[in-house]
Amino acid sequence: WPDTGKLKVKAHYRAGQLHGLVEQYYPSGALQLKHPYAEHRLHGEALDYFENGQLKSSVHFEHGVQSGPFKLFSADGKLLEEGVLKEGVRHGPFTLYSPETGQPVRQGTYQLNELDGEVITWRPDGLKVVGTYEKGLAHGWQKIYNAQGALLGEIKMQNGRATGVFHVFDAKGRIVQEGSHGKTADELFRIITSPRPQTNDPTPEENGGIVIKEIFE
Repeated sequence: WPDTGKLKVKAHYRAGQLHGLVEQYYPSGALQLKHPYAEHRLHGEALDYFENGQLKSSVHFEHGVQSGPFKLFSADGKLLEEGVLKEGVRHGPFTLYSPETGQPVRQGTYQLNELDGEVITWRPDGLKVVGTYEKGLAHGWQKIYNAQGALLGEIKMQNGRATGVFHVFDAKGRIVQEGSHGKTADELFRIITSPRPQTNDPTPEENGGIVIKEIFE
């Protein structure tokens, strides 16, 4: 760096091409990256750093293309995401983490950068949503659990949209409300997560009532 006189880049060449480890530095002299090259293409584990010295990312390359496991970190060292890349896009299992707590907030699988299969989401309010995806869109039952692991309800999705079909369960796992109408997924979510009778309260059936069914156009 001309202004500081500190080393900016250290690299190895073979036959005029980058070959071996390349190290680049911030103007302060702190290490910015360590990238391995083979025949002028990134090949191996590429490491990038924040100026405070914390690891920013770890990404694997194969002959210049992002392929293999990767990890992303926050400036204070917390793991934010880990997964797998194939030809530069997310492909395979992944986990996202909260930058505040470091706990998982989402986990699932990508197929060529689209969510596919089971996806688990942990919400800040303690609820857990387990759903299925096809080609990046929610498709099938999205199940909602409370912090204790009890199933509160489920919403049926099709191609990323709520079909309107939903079930609400009591503490014993019995359906106490169900419906089929044009409400959005967010509206149905609020219905399912609204306050529930306590475990020792009689259910509609036990109290001589009936299960609530809502069917609207």
